Amino acid sequence: MRVCLLTAAVVAVLIAAPIALAVLEVTGTMWCLPTAW
Repeated sequence: MRVCLLTAAVVAVLIAAPIALAVLEVTGTMWCLPTAW
């Protein structure tokens, strides 16, 4: 049971990390564009 939960947690992190990074990258670009102009 613990192994299943651990595996689920690892999979969730692996799936969530790229999405979170992509969101941060997009929001960061949104913030940087007005200052760049």
